[in-house]
Parts: sequence; C-alpha cells; structure tokens
Amino acid sequence: MSANAIPNFKLGLLLCDHVPDELTPCFHDYPKMFEKAFTSAGINIKWQFFDVTKEEFPTSVNLCDGYLISGSRHSVNDNKPWISSLMLFSKEVHDANIPIVGLCFGHQILAKALRGKVEKARQGWGIGHKQYRVNGHETNLLLEADSNITVPVCHQDQITHLPNGSVRIASNEHCRNFIIFFGNHTLGIQGHPEFESAYLNALIEYKKNDLTDEEYLIAKQSRPHLEDSKMLRNVILDFFFRATKSEQKSNSKGT
Repeated sequence: MSANAIPNFKLGLLLCDHVPDELTPCFHDYPKMFEKAFTSAGINIKWQFFDVTKEEFPTSVNLCDGYLISGSRHSVNDNKPWISSLMLFSKEVHDANIPIVGLCFGHQILAKALRGKVEKARQGWGIGHKQYRVNGHETNLLLEADSNITVPVCHQDQITHLPNGSVRIASNEHCRNFIIFFGNHTLGIQGHPEFESAYLNALIEYKKNDLTDEEYLIAKQSRPHLEDSKMLRNVILDFFFRATKSEQKSNSKGT
C-alpha cells in the first residue's frame, strides 16, 4: 500500500480517555500519540478528534471516512451516559458500512454495541507485551495465518461472548478474542499498537498497586516487538483502505 493509497483520508478519533495526570510531564496526550504512531506508517491522514467523554460526537456518521475508538481506563459496563452514547454511535457507523476500528476499550465497545458480552477477566489483568496467535481467516487482513504477533496490552475486561457473525482472528490462552472481525467494515483489537514501550512501562508502574505481584513481574519482564506494533498499525490502515474502496465500488454500482 503506497503513501498515496488514501489521499486525505479523514479519520475520526473517538477519544475515550486521556493520559493520566501523573504521566503527562513525560508523555503527550493520546491524540498526539495516535498522530505520531500512525503517521509513521506513511499514510496521509487528516485527523479529527472527538472527546466522547464530554459527549462530543460527530454530527453525522458521514462526517469522517472512518473512525477509530481509543482505549480507556473505564469499563464498557460502567453506567455512564457517554458510554451508552458511544455504543449507539458505533452501532450506527457499523450499520452504515463506514469503516470503524476499536482498540482495547473500543474493541469491547464494538462487541457490546453489537450484542456481545464483556466481563472482567477471571484470569486477571492482561498487561505488558503479550504474544498472540493469528488463526486461519478469510477477512483479507494483512496478517499471516498461523503466525505470532506481540503487542502492548493493558486491560482488565475482555470480550467473553462474541456477537453473531463475528470472526475470531487472533487469540492466546489469556484472551481468546484478541482480534475480531465484526463484519460490515468493523474491526476490534484488544491491544494498543499506538503505545511506545516507554509509555507502556510507565503505565505498568502507574498501575502497580492494582496488579498482583505475579502480574507485575510478568509485565515488567515482557519484551516488545516493535515491528509487530508497526505491522498491526499497517493492518488497521489497510483495513480502512480496503473498506473505503469497497464502499466506493458499491456506491458506484448503485448509481
């Protein structure tokens, strides 16, 4: 995919959280983090940011060419009005066949919006750089079947029941539903390919008191595979490209 594959692609980031105050002296907030991570992939993106925690949503699902839902310290099961609004908007985008990708909390939002189930994992926290196995699939994603990928993760909840019609793309023993194709141009990833190693390490220290000694030790000893995060960002961008091209082709046939 060339750098001009998606000229001036307008991507709406549905921002579900901010970098913790304790970490802001050393790290940019998430909009800058996303810009830096995805700009490095060489695609011309025109970003538009929506702080959905403040009920800031696009006025129409057609305002952007695609949407990316960020992670969050919150749970999708929290009784917060903005979370309910986000699920409704995500379902509307899905039904309109506009490409949408959810990361971590965003991944879970998509599942719940489409009548899946999200719960606190009995296995405990998934945090650190974790390895996942890519399953055989037929979704045209830029992922090699039966390969392994190592990705930054930080989550306590996870999807425990998939919506009807979903396809499991990648998993491990801790998280069975790591990458899910929900259909209708909708993709969810439980990881954080936008995180740099330094930020994930800082998050591990920030959350140390929430972790068991074993969870903390495993997270600290985990090792990054930077190329895997870069590859997964390219998977996301290619997903947007393919979904957009597919929609344009479908619209041209209808005219």
